Amino acid sequence: RDDSGVVAGCGSGKFDMHVYISEMTSEELEDAIREYGIPLDLHPQLPPPDLTMDKLPSEFIGIYVEKMEQGDLRIPFSTFFLAVIRRFGVHVSQLISIGVHWVIMFEIRCRSLAFNVTVSLFRVFYKLCKQGYWFSFENKVGDRARNCFKEITSSLRGWKKKFFLIDGRAIPKAMPWRHADSDLRDDFPTNYRERDAARLSDVTVPLCPPPRHLLYMCELTTLFITMDDFLSLPEWTGVVVSRGDPITEEQRPKKRVIKPLEVEVPIPRLYPRRKNLEKSDPKVVAAREKSELKILAKAQAKREGGTAAVDTTNVVEKVDVAIANVVDGAPVFIEPQRRVSVTVRAGKKINDLSIETRLGPSSDHVVHSPLDGNARRGEDTMNLSGVHPSGLTDDGDSGADGSEFRFVPDWGLRDDLRICTYRACKELITHLATPAEGEFLQSLSNVDVVRQAYESLDLCNQNEVDHGELDRARNELLNVSHANVDLSKEFSLLSNTHSSCTDRERALLNQLKELKTEKEIWRCTASEQVEKVKSLEASSDAQGKSLTVAEERVWFLEGENIRFAAGVAKEEMVRQRLVREFIHDVVRKLHMSVEYRQSVAVPISFCFTVEWSSGLSLGRTPNQIEGLISQSDNLDIEGLKTWKAKHREIFTKSYPFIQKVSDFYRLPFDSLMKLIP
Repeated sequence: RDDSGVVAGCGSGKFDMHVYISEMTSEELEDAIREYGIPLDLHPQLPPPDLTMDKLPSEFIGIYVEKMEQGDLRIPFSTFFLAVIRRFGVHVSQLISIGVHWVIMFEIRCRSLAFNVTVSLFRVFYKLCKQGYWFSFENKVGDRARNCFKEITSSLRGWKKKFFLIDGRAIPKAMPWRHADSDLRDDFPTNYRERDAARLSDVTVPLCPPPRHLLYMCELTTLFITMDDFLSLPEWTGVVVSRGDPITEEQRPKKRVIKPLEVEVPIPRLYPRRKNLEKSDPKVVAAREKSELKILAKAQAKREGGTAAVDTTNVVEKVDVAIANVVDGAPVFIEPQRRVSVTVRAGKKINDLSIETRLGPSSDHVVHSPLDGNARRGEDTMNLSGVHPSGLTDDGDSGADGSEFRFVPDWGLRDDLRICTYRACKELITHLATPAEGEFLQSLSNVDVVRQAYESLDLCNQNEVDHGELDRARNELLNVSHANVDLSKEFSLLSNTHSSCTDRERALLNQLKELKTEKEIWRCTASEQVEKVKSLEASSDAQGKSLTVAEERVWFLEGENIRFAAGVAKEEMVRQRLVREFIHDVVRKLHMSVEYRQSVAVPISFCFTVEWSSGLSLGRTPNQIEGLISQSDNLDIEGLKTWKAKHREIFTKSYPFIQKVSDFYRLPFDSLMKLIP
């Protein structure tokens, strides 16, 4: 299982199965066994100290604790869960926690919707995916794909360091250890119920750990349910349970889990088709290698500063060229569209040039020494047995970048040189050789001159590199000094802070002594507390009896309350009838009474008189108006002035009928309805 098919030595968080060993302690294992109800006949145990999950023996199953805490995995395993991992051909130890959680939550939701859960229905929504050395499940994409849970981002830390082993017989059938380069293609299923898939995808719910008693209700486990949760199930509504009463078989949950094999029963071997899942697929390997070549090409292009796309087919060729460009063991990197840069350590020779490389006067290739001032710079072509001035051998790659050769200064005088400035004189004096230097240089061969020139250039290059390193070291030293200043300040602050810790420590020690004294006092009074508990139990029995009497009294009062409520409802009906019928009837009888009509007659007659008198003035003279008024009988001229006051008296006048109703309001409703003006 070490042959994972992935680049060896990778330190990514997804490719570190071979790195982590279990850091689980015996106490943590006992807590997990007790909390998750792991059967002891499966012999849960800690792995050997040097065992990693990729070296898991075939007779064991590795279980990460996080799969049980966050993934809701339970042992014995769910029938549907084993069917899923068998269909996808993956080992249970290869699944990450979120992958297990997808499967368990899918089964819980299908069971809660009361329809059958199948692997084909699961394949409508999810497919197997690689997570480095591990595997998981992810939502399918496409026109026919559906979603039933909302996507989440897992941020679990340290889960790879907590795992233990159980017997492999916990799963009755053999599981392949799927290769990382195996083919994960999965065709869309056909044998599923479209109605169930549509019902699941109608509402997408967030993926979160379910309550533990939900696993019990979905028949995925027989543990992890308290008595309160058990008695609150729908099957136990209204049931009185006494201590010691057994649970009937009809009320026991069905087990939807796989029973482990017996101890002596061997696990069946893998079929050849499933055995192939432990091998790499050539097409997948080719695709992965092509992807790695692209990544390598992009990284090389980034190092070279190129921005254009790089052909991945030339990566190996370029690497070979880079390795071939070596001068006496020093690598030479050729950057495109840049000047060739050669780095040779000081003191090393370039290429050993034989004496035959020194050319005579009849040769077409002339190499000028620094003292030969008659040579022009354009004629400084150097081709000594295929050696270019850049120090590269003539292997076809030395001039690939199209750059010029290294500049070799011509220290000779020219006819057009005018020494008429201070700068020109200084340049001449600086580069002019002394007689001793001239005699020494004349004694050198062309090869020695070239070698010394390149050694000098190499020393200059090395000097520049050293200067750069020195500048970087100075900058780093400056940064470190600044950091040290900050650290010294922090140290001072910490010193000031911890200077008061001694007093705090002294106070804590005093508190500890007081707590120990208090502990001794509580230990002495423990017997008194026991007696008090016994007396409280006796009093609780008496209070229980009084509570029974109080409950009976409460039941009686509840009956009285119901009767009172019925009476109130009846009175409310009477009140509503009073408002709806009696007020309307009183108003109607008042308007029909003689006393009301008589009180209204006078203001109405005054109103007619006022309107009639106002109509007399239309088209008549004052004399005509006085004549008509004198001819009218029973015309109250003064009433014309007081009709408004009479009209207001209608609304303030007290009627005997209304007074009668007020006096007899205590009569029954039917008697009130019979009152007349």
